[in-house]
Amino acid sequence: MVYIAAGTSGLQILELMSPAPPQWRGEFATGGFAADAAVSGSTAIVACGAVVYAIDVSTPATPALLGSWDSDGWAFGVAADSTYAYVANGGGGVQILNLADATPVVSVETSGVAHGIAVAGGLAYVADGIAGLQIFDISTLPATPSLIGAFDTPGIATDVSVVGDRVCIADGAGGVTVVDVPVPAQPTLYARSSQMVRSLSTAVVDSRVIVADDTGGLAILAAQAWPTTDPLGDFNNSGKVSLPDLVYLAETDWLESETMLDVLVGNLTDDINVNLQDYAVMADNWGVGIERTAPTVINAPAASITSNSARLNGEVTDNGNEDPTVTVYWGDNDGGTTPGNWDNADTIGTQGSTFYDDISSLSPETTYYFRAYAVNSMGGDWADSTASFDTTALPAVDVKINFQPSGSAVPSGYLADTGATYGDRGNGYSYGWDGTNDETRDRGIDADQRYDTLNHMQKDSENHTWEIEIPNGAYDIVVVFGDPGNTDQTNHVKIEGVLLQDPDGEDNFDVHAVTVTVSDGKLTLSPNLSSPNIADNAKVCYIDIATSAGGG
Repeated sequence: MVYIAAGTSGLQILELMSPAPPQWRGEFATGGFAADAAVSGSTAIVACGAVVYAIDVSTPATPALLGSWDSDGWAFGVAADSTYAYVANGGGGVQILNLADATPVVSVETSGVAHGIAVAGGLAYVADGIAGLQIFDISTLPATPSLIGAFDTPGIATDVSVVGDRVCIADGAGGVTVVDVPVPAQPTLYARSSQMVRSLSTAVVDSRVIVADDTGGLAILAAQAWPTTDPLGDFNNSGKVSLPDLVYLAETDWLESETMLDVLVGNLTDDINVNLQDYAVMADNWGVGIERTAPTVINAPAASITSNSARLNGEVTDNGNEDPTVTVYWGDNDGGTTPGNWDNADTIGTQGSTFYDDISSLSPETTYYFRAYAVNSMGGDWADSTASFDTTALPAVDVKINFQPSGSAVPSGYLADTGATYGDRGNGYSYGWDGTNDETRDRGIDADQRYDTLNHMQKDSENHTWEIEIPNGAYDIVVVFGDPGNTDQTNHVKIEGVLLQDPDGEDNFDVHAVTVTVSDGKLTLSPNLSSPNIADNAKVCYIDIATSAGGG
Protein backbone atom coordinates (compact mmCIF):
# COMPACT_ATOMS: atom_id res chain seq x y z
CA MET A 1 0.00 0.00 0.00
CA VAL A 2 0.97 3.62 -0.60
CA TYR A 3 -0.19 6.29 1.82
CA ILE A 4 -0.26 9.81 0.41
CA ALA A 5 -0.63 12.97 2.46
CA ALA A 6 -2.72 14.65 -0.21
CA GLY A 7 -3.03 18.23 0.98
CA THR A 8 -6.68 19.24 1.29
CA SER A 9 -7.66 15.69 0.24
CA GLY A 10 -6.30 14.31 3.51
CA LEU A 11 -4.78 10.83 3.59
CA GLN A 12 -5.22 8.86 0.38
CA ILE A 13 -4.50 5.12 0.28
CA LEU A 14 -3.48 3.43 -2.96
CA GLU A 15 -2.33 -0.08 -3.85
CA LEU A 16 0.48 -0.56 -6.34
CA MET A 17 -0.72 -2.96 -9.04
CA SER A 18 2.37 -3.23 -11.28
CA PRO A 19 2.23 -3.25 -14.23
CA ALA A 20 -1.29 -1.85 -13.96
CA PRO A 21 -1.87 1.69 -12.61
CA PRO A 22 -2.21 2.07 -8.82
CA GLN A 23 -5.70 1.47 -7.45
CA TRP A 24 -7.44 3.73 -4.90
CA ARG A 25 -8.31 1.82 -1.71
CA GLY A 26 -9.41 4.38 0.86
CA GLU A 27 -9.03 7.82 2.40
CA PHE A 28 -9.17 9.70 5.67
CA ALA A 29 -10.35 13.31 5.78
CA THR A 30 -7.92 15.18 8.01
CA GLY A 31 -9.75 18.48 7.75
CA GLY A 32 -6.49 20.36 7.23
CA PHE A 33 -3.64 20.37 4.75
CA ALA A 34 -2.00 16.94 4.96
CA ALA A 35 1.71 17.66 4.43
CA ASP A 36 3.48 14.37 5.13
CA ALA A 37 2.77 10.77 6.06
CA ALA A 38 4.69 7.90 7.61
CA VAL A 39 3.47 4.36 8.16
CA SER A 40 4.49 1.83 10.80
CA GLY A 41 2.68 -1.48 10.73
CA SER A 42 -1.02 -0.69 10.60
CA THR A 43 -0.66 2.89 11.87
CA ALA A 44 -0.28 5.94 9.66
CA ILE A 45 1.05 9.20 11.07
CA VAL A 46 -0.07 12.28 9.14
CA ALA A 47 1.29 15.81 9.60
CA CYS A 48 -1.34 18.46 8.99
CA GLY A 49 0.41 21.63 10.04
CA ALA A 50 -1.04 22.42 13.44
CA VAL A 51 -2.24 18.84 14.03
CA VAL A 52 -0.65 15.40 13.79
CA TYR A 53 -2.95 12.38 13.44
CA ALA A 54 -2.45 8.70 14.28
CA ILE A 55 -4.71 6.65 12.01
CA ASP A 56 -5.48 2.92 12.01
CA VAL A 57 -5.09 1.76 8.40
CA SER A 58 -5.39 -1.99 9.03
CA THR A 59 -8.55 -1.84 6.91
CA PRO A 60 -7.69 0.58 4.09
CA ALA A 61 -11.30 1.09 3.06
CA THR A 62 -12.24 2.37 6.52
CA PRO A 63 -9.25 4.03 8.24
CA ALA A 64 -10.01 5.06 11.83
CA LEU A 65 -8.63 7.82 14.06
CA LEU A 66 -6.49 6.58 16.95
CA GLY A 67 -5.54 9.95 18.36
CA SER A 68 -4.18 13.38 17.53
CA TRP A 69 -1.73 15.94 18.85
CA ASP A 70 -2.02 19.71 18.58
CA SER A 71 1.27 21.21 17.48
CA ASP A 72 2.56 24.46 18.92
CA GLY A 73 4.62 24.83 15.77
CA TRP A 74 3.96 23.61 12.27
CA ALA A 75 4.35 19.90 11.54
CA PHE A 76 6.20 19.70 8.23
CA GLY A 77 7.47 16.11 8.25
CA VAL A 78 7.02 12.83 10.09
CA ALA A 79 8.80 9.50 10.56
CA ALA A 80 7.86 6.41 12.55
CA ASP A 81 9.23 3.20 14.00
CA SER A 82 7.48 0.39 15.85
CA THR A 83 6.97 2.45 19.04
CA TYR A 84 7.17 6.17 18.34
CA ALA A 85 6.24 8.81 15.79
CA TYR A 86 8.73 11.61 15.13
CA VAL A 87 7.52 15.04 14.05
CA ALA A 88 9.62 17.73 12.38
CA ASN A 89 7.67 20.51 14.05
CA GLY A 90 9.04 23.62 12.41
CA GLY A 91 10.11 26.19 14.97
CA GLY A 92 8.96 23.79 17.69
CA GLY A 93 11.87 21.45 17.01
CA VAL A 94 11.20 17.73 17.12
CA GLN A 95 8.21 16.25 18.93
CA ILE A 96 8.13 12.54 19.71
CA LEU A 97 4.73 10.89 20.11
CA ASN A 98 3.43 7.48 21.07
CA LEU A 99 2.69 5.69 17.82
CA ALA A 100 -0.46 4.11 19.18
CA ASP A 101 -2.42 7.30 19.89
CA ALA A 102 -0.24 10.36 19.11
CA THR A 103 0.10 11.30 22.77
CA PRO A 104 3.26 13.33 23.45
CA VAL A 105 6.33 11.61 24.89
CA VAL A 106 9.12 14.18 24.79
CA SER A 107 10.22 17.15 22.70
CA VAL A 108 13.63 18.49 21.82
CA GLU A 109 14.66 21.90 20.55
CA THR A 110 16.62 22.27 17.33
CA SER A 111 18.81 25.14 16.20
CA GLY A 112 16.72 26.01 13.16
CA VAL A 113 13.29 25.17 11.76
CA ALA A 114 12.68 21.42 11.54
CA HIS A 115 11.32 20.58 8.08
CA GLY A 116 12.08 16.88 7.58
CA ILE A 117 13.10 13.88 9.63
CA ALA A 118 14.39 10.34 9.09
CA VAL A 119 15.02 7.65 11.70
CA ALA A 120 17.57 4.83 11.46
CA GLY A 121 19.80 2.87 13.82
CA GLY A 122 18.71 4.60 17.02
CA LEU A 123 19.32 8.05 15.54
CA ALA A 124 17.05 10.80 14.26
CA TYR A 125 18.34 12.88 11.33
CA VAL A 126 16.61 16.26 11.12
CA ALA A 127 16.56 18.58 8.11
CA ASP A 128 16.60 21.72 10.22
CA GLY A 129 16.16 24.52 7.72
CA ILE A 130 18.93 27.08 7.78
CA ALA A 131 20.70 25.07 10.53
CA GLY A 132 21.30 22.19 8.10
CA LEU A 133 21.47 18.64 9.43
CA GLN A 134 20.97 17.87 13.14
CA ILE A 135 21.58 14.35 14.50
CA PHE A 136 19.94 13.17 17.74
CA ASP A 137 20.46 10.00 19.77
CA ILE A 138 17.00 8.47 20.31
CA SER A 139 18.20 5.12 21.62
CA THR A 140 17.28 5.97 25.22
CA LEU A 141 13.67 7.02 24.65
CA PRO A 142 11.52 7.98 26.45
CA ALA A 143 14.42 9.96 27.90
CA THR A 144 15.09 13.27 26.16
CA PRO A 145 17.15 12.75 22.98
CA SER A 146 20.59 14.33 22.94
CA LEU A 147 22.17 16.22 20.06
CA ILE A 148 25.29 14.29 19.04
CA GLY A 149 26.16 15.76 15.64
CA ALA A 150 25.41 18.58 13.22
CA PHE A 151 26.36 19.63 9.70
CA ASP A 152 25.78 23.10 8.28
CA THR A 153 24.53 22.93 4.68
CA PRO A 154 24.76 25.87 2.25
CA GLY A 155 21.00 26.10 1.65
CA ILE A 156 17.85 25.47 3.64
CA ALA A 157 17.50 21.78 4.56
CA THR A 158 13.95 20.61 3.87
CA ASP A 159 14.15 16.82 3.75
CA VAL A 160 16.56 14.01 4.58
CA SER A 161 17.06 10.35 3.62
CA VAL A 162 19.48 7.79 5.05
CA VAL A 163 21.38 5.31 2.87
CA GLY A 164 23.69 3.16 4.97
CA ASP A 165 26.37 5.43 6.45
CA ARG A 166 25.41 8.38 4.26
CA VAL A 167 22.71 11.01 4.61
CA CYS A 168 21.20 12.74 1.58
CA ILE A 169 19.81 16.21 2.31
CA ALA A 170 17.42 18.14 0.07
CA ASP A 171 18.90 21.58 0.64
CA GLY A 172 16.65 23.97 -1.24
CA ALA A 173 18.70 26.37 -3.34
CA GLY A 174 21.79 24.51 -2.10
CA GLY A 175 20.81 21.51 -4.22
CA VAL A 176 21.60 18.13 -2.71
CA THR A 177 24.20 17.56 0.00
CA VAL A 178 25.50 14.07 0.81
CA VAL A 179 27.10 13.67 4.24
CA ASP A 180 29.15 10.75 5.59
CA VAL A 181 27.98 9.64 9.06
CA PRO A 182 29.86 6.43 9.98
CA VAL A 183 30.64 8.38 13.14
CA PRO A 184 27.41 10.33 13.73
CA ALA A 185 29.14 12.77 16.06
CA GLN A 186 31.47 13.76 13.23
CA PRO A 187 29.48 14.14 10.00
CA THR A 188 31.63 15.10 7.02
CA LEU A 189 30.82 16.34 3.52
CA TYR A 190 30.98 13.59 0.94
CA ALA A 191 29.48 15.19 -2.17
CA ARG A 192 27.20 17.97 -3.29
CA SER A 193 25.02 18.61 -6.34
CA SER A 194 24.04 22.19 -7.04
CA GLN A 195 22.59 21.44 -10.47
CA MET A 196 18.97 21.52 -9.30
CA VAL A 197 17.00 24.75 -9.13
CA ARG A 198 15.70 23.97 -5.67
CA SER A 199 15.67 20.48 -4.18
CA LEU A 200 12.79 19.94 -1.82
CA SER A 201 12.40 16.25 -1.09
CA THR A 202 14.23 12.93 -1.09
CA ALA A 203 13.27 9.26 -1.04
CA VAL A 204 15.29 6.06 -1.05
CA VAL A 205 14.74 2.83 -2.97
CA ASP A 206 17.09 0.01 -3.95
CA SER A 207 20.13 1.98 -2.73
CA ARG A 208 19.20 4.96 -4.90
CA VAL A 209 18.27 8.41 -3.71
CA ILE A 210 15.51 10.14 -5.66
CA VAL A 211 15.40 13.92 -5.33
CA ALA A 212 12.51 16.16 -6.36
CA ASP A 213 12.90 19.85 -7.18
CA ASP A 214 10.46 22.68 -7.70
CA THR A 215 10.84 22.75 -11.48
CA GLY A 216 9.28 19.33 -11.83
CA GLY A 217 12.67 17.67 -12.24
CA LEU A 218 13.77 14.37 -10.80
CA ALA A 219 17.37 13.38 -10.07
CA ILE A 220 18.38 9.76 -9.54
CA LEU A 221 21.49 9.39 -7.37
CA ALA A 222 22.90 5.85 -7.24
CA ALA A 223 24.13 5.21 -3.71
CA GLN A 224 26.33 2.33 -4.86
CA ALA A 225 28.10 4.60 -7.33
CA TRP A 226 28.66 7.81 -5.44
CA PRO A 227 31.24 10.06 -7.13
CA THR A 228 34.75 9.05 -6.18
CA THR A 229 37.04 11.17 -8.33
CA ASP A 230 36.20 14.36 -6.48
CA PRO A 231 34.06 13.44 -3.47
CA LEU A 232 33.86 17.03 -2.26
CA GLY A 233 32.80 18.41 -5.63
CA ASP A 234 29.57 18.54 -7.59
CA PHE A 235 28.02 15.49 -9.19
CA ASN A 236 25.38 15.13 -11.89
CA ASN A 237 23.36 11.94 -12.12
CA SER A 238 20.01 13.38 -13.18
CA GLY A 239 18.28 12.87 -16.52
CA LYS A 240 17.93 9.42 -17.97
CA VAL A 241 17.62 6.65 -15.44
CA SER A 242 17.46 2.89 -15.61
CA LEU A 243 15.43 1.31 -12.84
CA PRO A 244 13.00 -1.60 -12.97
CA ASP A 245 10.00 0.36 -11.71
CA LEU A 246 7.71 3.37 -12.17
CA VAL A 247 8.23 6.54 -10.18
CA TYR A 248 5.16 7.91 -8.44
CA LEU A 249 5.37 11.61 -7.77
CA ALA A 250 3.51 13.71 -5.27
CA GLU A 251 2.98 17.13 -6.84
CA THR A 252 1.16 20.23 -5.71
CA ASP A 253 -0.25 23.34 -7.31
CA TRP A 254 -0.27 25.06 -3.91
CA LEU A 255 2.94 26.97 -4.70
CA GLU A 256 3.13 27.00 -8.49
CA SER A 257 2.44 24.70 -11.40
CA GLU A 258 4.89 21.89 -12.03
CA THR A 259 6.22 22.00 -8.48
CA MET A 260 7.16 18.61 -7.11
CA LEU A 261 7.43 18.44 -3.35
CA ASP A 262 7.70 14.76 -2.61
CA VAL A 263 8.36 11.50 -4.38
CA LEU A 264 7.67 7.82 -3.87
CA VAL A 265 9.27 5.11 -5.94
CA GLY A 266 7.18 2.19 -7.07
CA ASN A 267 7.77 0.94 -10.64
CA LEU A 268 9.92 2.71 -13.22
CA THR A 269 10.21 1.63 -16.84
CA ASP A 270 13.71 1.23 -18.20
CA ASP A 271 15.78 4.06 -19.59
CA ILE A 272 13.27 6.89 -19.75
CA ASN A 273 13.39 10.59 -19.16
CA VAL A 274 11.41 11.14 -16.00
CA ASN A 275 9.26 14.25 -15.82
CA LEU A 276 6.43 15.48 -13.71
CA GLN A 277 3.73 15.53 -16.37
CA ASP A 278 4.13 11.86 -17.34
CA TYR A 279 4.24 10.30 -13.91
CA ALA A 280 2.10 12.37 -11.53
CA VAL A 281 -0.06 10.26 -9.25
CA MET A 282 -2.58 12.99 -8.50
CA ALA A 283 -2.77 16.75 -8.31
CA ASP A 284 -2.54 18.61 -5.01
CA ASN A 285 -0.37 16.04 -3.23
CA TRP A 286 2.26 16.94 -0.67
CA GLY A 287 3.79 14.01 1.17
CA VAL A 288 4.00 10.27 0.71
CA GLY A 289 4.41 7.39 3.14
CA ILE A 290 5.38 3.79 2.47
CA GLU A 291 4.05 0.98 4.61
CA ARG A 292 6.95 -0.59 6.49
CA THR A 293 7.01 -4.06 7.99
CA ALA A 294 9.49 -6.32 9.72
CA PRO A 295 11.98 -7.92 7.31
CA THR A 296 12.29 -11.55 6.28
CA VAL A 297 15.68 -13.29 6.18
CA ILE A 298 16.90 -16.75 5.21
CA ASN A 299 20.14 -18.69 5.48
CA ALA A 300 21.91 -19.95 2.37
CA PRO A 301 24.46 -22.79 2.22
CA ALA A 302 27.93 -22.01 3.50
CA ALA A 303 30.65 -21.80 0.85
CA SER A 304 34.45 -21.67 0.52
CA ILE A 305 34.76 -24.17 3.37
CA THR A 306 38.28 -25.12 4.45
CA SER A 307 39.73 -26.68 7.57
CA ASN A 308 39.71 -23.33 9.36
CA SER A 309 37.45 -20.91 7.46
CA ALA A 310 34.13 -20.58 5.65
CA ARG A 311 31.75 -18.05 4.10
CA LEU A 312 28.31 -17.92 5.72
CA ASN A 313 25.63 -16.85 3.24
CA GLY A 314 22.13 -15.48 3.57
CA GLU A 315 19.54 -13.26 1.96
CA VAL A 316 17.07 -10.60 3.01
CA THR A 317 14.08 -11.79 0.98
CA ASP A 318 11.81 -8.91 2.07
CA ASN A 319 13.23 -5.72 3.54
CA GLY A 320 9.83 -4.47 4.72
CA ASN A 321 10.51 -1.22 2.80
CA GLU A 322 13.38 -0.46 5.18
CA ASP A 323 16.71 -2.26 4.78
CA PRO A 324 17.41 -4.12 8.04
CA THR A 325 20.59 -4.56 10.03
CA VAL A 326 21.77 -8.16 9.74
CA THR A 327 23.63 -10.19 12.35
CA VAL A 328 24.98 -13.68 11.67
CA TYR A 329 25.19 -15.88 14.77
CA TRP A 330 27.52 -18.89 14.61
CA GLY A 331 29.43 -21.44 16.63
CA ASP A 332 29.99 -25.14 17.19
CA ASN A 333 26.65 -25.42 19.00
CA ASP A 334 23.18 -24.53 17.72
CA GLY A 335 22.01 -21.50 19.71
CA GLY A 336 18.54 -21.43 18.14
CA THR A 337 16.85 -18.04 18.37
CA THR A 338 18.49 -17.00 21.64
CA PRO A 339 21.42 -14.64 20.94
CA GLY A 340 23.14 -15.44 24.23
CA ASN A 341 23.31 -19.14 23.36
CA TRP A 342 25.62 -18.52 20.40
CA ASP A 343 29.41 -18.40 20.63
CA ASN A 344 29.79 -15.61 18.07
CA ALA A 345 27.70 -12.76 16.66
CA ASP A 346 28.88 -10.85 13.58
CA THR A 347 26.85 -7.73 12.77
CA ILE A 348 27.44 -7.06 9.08
CA GLY A 349 25.46 -3.84 8.75
CA THR A 350 22.49 -2.78 6.67
CA GLN A 351 21.56 -5.33 3.99
CA GLY A 352 18.83 -5.43 1.36
CA SER A 353 19.46 -8.64 -0.58
CA THR A 354 22.13 -11.35 -0.49
CA PHE A 355 24.91 -11.06 2.08
CA TYR A 356 27.80 -13.05 3.48
CA ASP A 357 30.03 -13.28 6.54
CA ASP A 358 33.57 -14.64 6.22
CA ILE A 359 34.67 -16.46 9.38
CA SER A 360 38.04 -17.96 10.30
CA SER A 361 40.01 -19.57 13.14
CA LEU A 362 37.83 -22.69 12.93
CA SER A 363 38.84 -26.19 13.94
CA PRO A 364 39.21 -28.91 11.30
CA GLU A 365 36.64 -31.69 10.89
CA THR A 366 34.15 -29.88 13.11
CA THR A 367 30.44 -29.17 12.62
CA TYR A 368 29.55 -25.49 12.82
CA TYR A 369 26.10 -23.89 12.94
CA PHE A 370 24.86 -20.47 11.85
CA ARG A 371 21.65 -18.50 11.72
CA ALA A 372 20.91 -15.03 10.37
CA TYR A 373 18.85 -12.37 12.13
CA ALA A 374 17.56 -9.17 10.48
CA VAL A 375 15.95 -6.21 12.24
CA ASN A 376 14.56 -2.84 11.16
CA SER A 377 12.45 -0.29 13.00
CA MET A 378 9.38 -2.52 12.62
CA GLY A 379 10.83 -5.64 14.20
CA GLY A 380 13.15 -8.57 13.67
CA ASP A 381 13.19 -11.94 11.98
CA TRP A 382 15.31 -15.06 12.45
CA ALA A 383 15.97 -17.39 9.56
CA ASP A 384 13.45 -20.23 9.80
CA SER A 385 16.06 -22.80 10.78
CA THR A 386 19.72 -23.16 11.66
CA ALA A 387 22.17 -24.05 8.89
CA SER A 388 25.29 -26.13 9.41
CA PHE A 389 28.47 -27.23 7.67
CA ASP A 390 31.55 -29.36 8.40
CA THR A 391 35.06 -28.02 8.10
CA THR A 392 37.45 -30.14 6.07
CA ALA A 393 40.32 -32.20 7.40
CA LEU A 394 43.49 -30.38 8.26
CA PRO A 395 45.71 -30.30 5.17
CA ALA A 396 49.08 -31.88 5.74
CA VAL A 397 51.71 -29.25 6.50
CA ASP A 398 55.42 -29.92 6.13
CA VAL A 399 57.37 -26.68 5.96
CA LYS A 400 60.92 -25.87 7.00
CA ILE A 401 62.19 -22.33 7.54
CA ASN A 402 65.84 -21.29 7.77
CA PHE A 403 66.68 -17.91 9.34
CA GLN A 404 69.50 -16.30 7.35
CA PRO A 405 70.79 -13.26 5.44
CA SER A 406 69.19 -12.73 2.03
CA GLY A 407 72.40 -13.47 0.13
CA SER A 408 73.23 -16.73 1.86
CA ALA A 409 72.71 -20.19 0.41
CA VAL A 410 69.38 -21.76 1.36
CA PRO A 411 69.61 -25.30 2.79
CA SER A 412 68.00 -27.99 0.66
CA GLY A 413 64.30 -28.44 1.47
CA TYR A 414 64.07 -25.14 3.35
CA LEU A 415 62.47 -21.74 2.72
CA ALA A 416 64.44 -18.67 3.71
CA ASP A 417 63.38 -16.08 6.26
CA THR A 418 65.60 -13.02 5.84
CA GLY A 419 64.10 -10.79 8.55
CA ALA A 420 61.22 -9.21 6.60
CA THR A 421 58.01 -8.04 8.23
CA TYR A 422 55.22 -10.64 8.20
CA GLY A 423 53.60 -11.05 4.79
CA ASP A 424 52.98 -13.29 1.80
CA ARG A 425 56.38 -14.61 0.81
CA GLY A 426 55.23 -15.77 -2.63
CA ASN A 427 56.16 -19.39 -1.93
CA GLY A 428 52.79 -20.62 -0.70
CA TYR A 429 53.22 -19.32 2.83
CA SER A 430 52.83 -16.09 4.75
CA TYR A 431 55.37 -15.60 7.52
CA GLY A 432 57.75 -13.08 9.02
CA TRP A 433 58.44 -10.76 11.93
CA ASP A 434 56.44 -8.16 13.81
CA GLY A 435 58.68 -5.57 12.18
CA THR A 436 61.78 -5.56 10.02
CA ASN A 437 64.42 -7.64 11.82
CA ASP A 438 67.70 -7.25 9.91
CA GLU A 439 69.96 -8.81 12.56
CA THR A 440 70.63 -11.94 10.47
CA ARG A 441 74.06 -13.62 10.53
CA ASP A 442 75.97 -16.16 8.43
CA ARG A 443 78.97 -17.18 10.56
CA GLY A 444 80.83 -19.33 8.00
CA ILE A 445 81.79 -21.73 10.79
CA ASP A 446 79.46 -24.73 10.77
CA ALA A 447 79.30 -27.09 7.79
CA ASP A 448 75.55 -27.46 8.28
CA GLN A 449 74.07 -24.24 6.86
CA ARG A 450 71.04 -24.58 9.12
CA TYR A 451 73.28 -24.17 12.17
CA ASP A 452 75.59 -21.63 10.56
CA THR A 453 72.90 -18.97 9.96
CA LEU A 454 70.61 -17.22 12.44
CA ASN A 455 68.57 -14.17 13.29
CA HIS A 456 68.41 -12.36 16.62
CA MET A 457 65.06 -12.48 18.37
CA GLN A 458 66.56 -9.93 20.76
CA LYS A 459 69.13 -7.26 19.98
CA ASP A 460 69.94 -3.86 21.49
CA SER A 461 66.89 -3.92 23.81
CA GLU A 462 64.55 -4.86 20.94
CA ASN A 463 62.36 -7.97 21.13
CA HIS A 464 60.92 -9.56 18.00
CA THR A 465 58.10 -12.06 17.45
CA TRP A 466 57.93 -14.36 14.43
CA GLU A 467 54.76 -15.95 12.97
CA ILE A 468 53.70 -18.22 10.13
CA GLU A 469 50.14 -18.71 8.89
CA ILE A 470 49.05 -22.35 9.03
CA PRO A 471 45.66 -24.03 9.59
CA ASN A 472 44.49 -24.64 13.12
CA GLY A 473 45.54 -27.99 14.50
CA ALA A 474 48.35 -29.91 16.19
CA TYR A 475 51.91 -29.72 14.87
CA ASP A 476 55.19 -31.49 15.59
CA ILE A 477 57.94 -28.89 15.85
CA VAL A 478 61.71 -29.13 15.71
CA VAL A 479 63.38 -25.80 16.40
CA VAL A 480 67.02 -24.85 16.98
CA PHE A 481 68.18 -21.73 18.82
CA GLY A 482 71.75 -20.51 19.16
CA ASP A 483 74.91 -19.30 17.45
CA PRO A 484 77.86 -21.38 16.16
CA GLY A 485 80.33 -18.66 17.11
CA ASN A 486 78.98 -17.43 20.47
CA THR A 487 77.45 -18.62 23.72
CA ASP A 488 76.20 -15.20 24.84
CA GLN A 489 72.53 -16.10 24.47
CA THR A 490 69.93 -17.46 26.87
CA ASN A 491 67.24 -18.96 24.65
CA HIS A 492 64.11 -19.04 26.79
CA VAL A 493 61.54 -18.92 23.97
CA LYS A 494 57.77 -19.47 23.75
CA ILE A 495 56.11 -21.27 20.87
CA GLU A 496 52.31 -21.07 20.92
CA GLY A 497 52.56 -20.23 24.59
CA VAL A 498 54.69 -23.30 25.39
CA LEU A 499 57.95 -22.31 27.10
CA LEU A 500 61.09 -23.87 25.65
CA GLN A 501 63.77 -23.43 28.29
CA ASP A 502 67.49 -22.99 27.78
CA PRO A 503 68.80 -25.48 30.39
CA ASP A 504 72.07 -23.67 31.17
CA GLY A 505 72.46 -20.59 28.97
CA GLU A 506 76.00 -21.64 28.12
CA ASP A 507 75.93 -23.86 25.01
CA ASN A 508 76.09 -22.78 21.40
CA PHE A 509 72.79 -24.46 20.55
CA ASP A 510 69.50 -25.49 22.13
CA VAL A 511 67.47 -28.08 20.19
CA HIS A 512 63.81 -28.69 20.99
CA ALA A 513 61.19 -31.14 19.72
CA VAL A 514 57.67 -30.32 20.85
CA THR A 515 54.03 -30.73 19.80
CA VAL A 516 51.87 -27.60 19.95
CA THR A 517 48.32 -26.67 18.96
CA VAL A 518 47.54 -23.69 16.74
CA SER A 519 44.10 -22.18 17.37
CA ASP A 520 44.30 -18.72 15.76
CA GLY A 521 45.59 -19.61 12.30
CA LYS A 522 49.20 -18.65 13.08
CA LEU A 523 52.11 -20.36 14.80
CA THR A 524 53.92 -17.82 16.97
CA LEU A 525 57.52 -17.77 18.22
CA SER A 526 58.62 -15.12 20.74
CA PRO A 527 61.29 -14.58 23.44
CA ASN A 528 60.02 -15.14 26.96
CA LEU A 529 60.02 -11.86 28.87
CA SER A 530 58.53 -12.95 32.19
CA SER A 531 60.38 -14.12 35.30
CA PRO A 532 61.96 -16.44 36.21
CA ASN A 533 62.99 -17.69 32.74
CA ILE A 534 63.73 -14.41 30.96
CA ALA A 535 65.34 -14.63 27.54
CA ASP A 536 68.54 -12.70 26.88
CA ASN A 537 69.93 -12.14 23.36
CA ALA A 538 67.88 -15.10 22.06
CA LYS A 539 68.73 -16.28 18.54
CA VAL A 540 66.90 -18.69 16.22
CA CYS A 541 68.53 -20.84 13.51
CA TYR A 542 65.79 -22.92 11.89
CA ILE A 543 62.34 -24.43 12.49
CA ASP A 544 60.68 -27.56 11.04
CA ILE A 545 56.86 -27.67 11.17
CA ALA A 546 54.81 -30.77 10.32
CA THR A 547 51.23 -31.84 10.91
CA SER A 548 51.25 -33.98 14.03
CA ALA A 549 51.00 -37.69 13.43
CA GLY A 550 48.77 -37.82 16.49
CA GLY A 551 46.22 -35.39 15.02
CA GLY A 552 44.65 -32.83 17.34
